[in-house]
Parts: sequence; structure tokens; C-alpha cells
Amino acid sequence: MSSWLSTTTQKVKESVGVAKRSHDPDVDACVSKLQGLEKDVLLLRKTLETSSLAVTSHVPRARVQMTEVMMRMGENFVAESPHYSSFKEAHLNLDGSVANKLSEIFAKVVLEPLDEWIATFSEVRTCTTEMESVRVSYDHYKDKLVALQEGKRAILLKGKVFDKSSEEKLERNALKLKEVS
Repeated sequence: MSSWLSTTTQKVKESVGVAKRSHDPDVDACVSKLQGLEKDVLLLRKTLETSSLAVTSHVPRARVQMTEVMMRMGENFVAESPHYSSFKEAHLNLDGSVANKLSEIFAKVVLEPLDEWIATFSEVRTCTTEMESVRVSYDHYKDKLVALQEGKRAILLKGKVFDKSSEEKLERNALKLKEVS
């Protein structure tokens, strides 16, 4: 792989327009879509988590409302209604643990799978970063090899001999280019 200095120099050359950046439009489009999708999933997770908290915070209020309804119904309703026992049972079970249970189920069924997606996005982002590093090295060696070949051509056109160390340098860089290709 190319050195930190070579890689940084290549990036600077690309940013100021001295060196041409190689790219694959399909890869660039996929990376862009991935970034948008990751942003949307993070926003979705935050929204769902907020909604879950809002829903579970209504459980105590519902218990109060059910108590008020039961009090308004009075004793006559209790004796006459076959549905009272199920209503009473629901009322008694509607305590703070219901909100906690709902939150736990929601986290397991909805938020945990979203967290797995987010972790996958992180892995793919790492992969794209590695691909970018390889691309920069490729561009560096490609540009370097072209410069060395042009230098060799210029020396040979002048009728001079291309020395052995320069030939070895050309071969080394050709091999490095092949390794990153």
C-alpha cells in the first residue's frame, strides 16, 4: 500500500484538480443511496422510540379514567353486568408494569431489529471507507506509473539510456498498481 504521505498528496491533488479522480458512477450512486437510507433509518428509530415513550406514558392516565368510569357506574352496574368482571380485571392489571412490559416488547420486536440494521450500515460504511482508500492508492500508482513511463519515453527519445534503478522503480510501481487493482 502507498504511504500516508502519498495518499494524502493524492487526495490534495484531487481536491485542487491537479490529479483526476477515478470513480465508478454506480458505486457513487450506491454510496449516496446508502447514506440516505442510513439517515432515514436513524430518524425512524428515534421517531419510533419517542412514539413508544409517548404511548406508554398514557397507561397511568388510562387507569385513572377507568377508575372514574367504574365509580360512575356504581353498585347497580356491578351486580347487573356480566362484563364487569372483565372490565375490573383489565382495570386491576393496568398498572405501571404494563407500561414497562409494552416498552420491553416494543424494544425487542421493533427497536432491536432496527439496531441490527444500523450496525449493518456501520459495517458497510467501513467497507466503503476501505474501498475509497484502495481507490486513492490505485489513482496514486496509476498517476505515478504514467509519469515514470513518460519520463522513460522522454529519455529514450533523447537517445539516452534509461538506467537500471529507474527501470526497477518503474517495475516496482507497476507491481504496486497491479496489487491495488
